Amino acid sequence: MARRYGRRIQLNLRQDPALIAGVMLEVEGEVIDGSMRGRLQRLAGALAHGN
Repeated sequence: MARRYGRRIQLNLRQDPALIAGVMLEVEGEVIDGSMRGRLQRLAGALAHGN
């Protein structure tokens, strides 16, 4: 993350059992969702829209 944003990043960690597995990051308003919940939501959306 430091390379991506060009500076040191201070982490604030908290656990969210609703994520099921994986990680969700928010940096400067940008959300990077690598959680299983996020993947399942994207899959459901793709199936609903026929993609």
